[in-house]
Amino acid sequence: MKSFKLATVTLLVAAAALSTSAFAKDGTYTAQEVGRNGAVKVQVIVKGNKIESVKVLDWSETHPVADLTQTQLIPEIVKYQTTNVNNISGATLSSFAIKAAVNKCLKEAGLDVKQFQKPAPKPAHYNDTVTEDTNIVIVGAGGAGLSAAVAAAESGKKVILLEKNGFAGGNTSVSGGCFNVANRNQDHLTMSEGQKKIVEGIINQKPLNPLHAELINKVKDQWTKYKESGSNKLFDSPELHALQTWKSGDNQANLNLVYTLTKNVSGTMDQLSRMGFVWRGKANQFVGALWPRSNRAENFKSGVGYVDTYLAYIKEKGLPVTLMLNTAADDLIVKGGKVIGVLAQNKNGRKYVINANDGVILTTGGFSANVKMRNEYDELWGKKLGKNTPTTNLPSATGDGINLAKKAGAHLTQMGWIQLFPAGDPKTGATSFKLGENSCIYVNRDGKRYVNESERRDVLAKANLAQKDQL
Repeated sequence: MKSFKLATVTLLVAAAALSTSAFAKDGTYTAQEVGRNGAVKVQVIVKGNKIESVKVLDWSETHPVADLTQTQLIPEIVKYQTTNVNNISGATLSSFAIKAAVNKCLKEAGLDVKQFQKPAPKPAHYNDTVTEDTNIVIVGAGGAGLSAAVAAAESGKKVILLEKNGFAGGNTSVSGGCFNVANRNQDHLTMSEGQKKIVEGIINQKPLNPLHAELINKVKDQWTKYKESGSNKLFDSPELHALQTWKSGDNQANLNLVYTLTKNVSGTMDQLSRMGFVWRGKANQFVGALWPRSNRAENFKSGVGYVDTYLAYIKEKGLPVTLMLNTAADDLIVKGGKVIGVLAQNKNGRKYVINANDGVILTTGGFSANVKMRNEYDELWGKKLGKNTPTTNLPSATGDGINLAKKAGAHLTQMGWIQLFPAGDPKTGATSFKLGENSCIYVNRDGKRYVNESERRDVLAKANLAQKDQL
């Protein structure tokens, strides 16, 4: 009897194997799954009961965050003949979509999907330590880090740029990409009565310090000349930009720094143009901006245009910038009260001692993805920024730079001014340009408009949270 049962099981297994083989067909198969920003369409070529190739035919996933799914995740699927490979950090939903679509294709080909879900081999791990010497180490390869790297390299410095993600760009790459500049690309805009009242209100403020008084007087003179000219074009100036910016932060910022920004940002815009960046040509007013001076790239809908421009410029000019991806800064090297280098480690375990002769620049530190830190520092939202409050930032925005600086003895200031974006998806944190531009009207479930859409972001966010049935 035992012998009969064993034979039966053996026959069933053989039949299953025969069935899988018999129905498996060589060919090209396509399937799609929902990713981060929409449908991800994948093509799989099956040959000899194996995955010969995988290709993404169509998607709207975020560049460069999701690019590693094509350059790293897909090659691993083909190499190891399994969809059980590691997701790409920062592109988890894109990774899931590709793997699910591949499984659909395998099933359609008649293959046993379970046979293609064995764990991929773990990557090699190293225990060695490498020492590097350079002029400047920059931690964080987002927009600020790339800009600092170009500036340092063009001044003759050798630069090592560390980035813990597998791609450059940081939160700049997933930002809206809007660049606020006074008196640029605004010729198509006319002055409304509401905007005239805003200017009148600003120039009638009571001065709070000498620079505030100076800026108010400058805008008064500019406004008088504007009215005398009879123009109906939009009025703007770096001084108006500074006054609006300072007021929108409840006068808490350093006004000297604010004015430095608004005076010089036009030059930065020109510099980006010389580097190959193409501006859209017509400014608008993005959500939370207080004046229609928001400029964007002609051919990008996000901040990735800035990232690609810097990377292309570094390569084209052969600048002495070494970009080390998948390499996180673990600690700062401090000697005699001076930061002289960085201790780092890559994802494969290799450690680095990087000595910086001319200094270390921290261009990382955003902590929107760190629930503990944002509730620790929050002064605006009642310490309620928990896991149910998603972030438009990358998952890697965990405050690393802040913690490194604190450990080295740095003092922190104004950490509690955390911004909530009022036009994002409350479940995923995704943003939309259709909601982001101030052409939208905010209406609640009762069909009533409940806020002035041209207000600053915290006002809009608080108005959203005050509605019934808010998440």
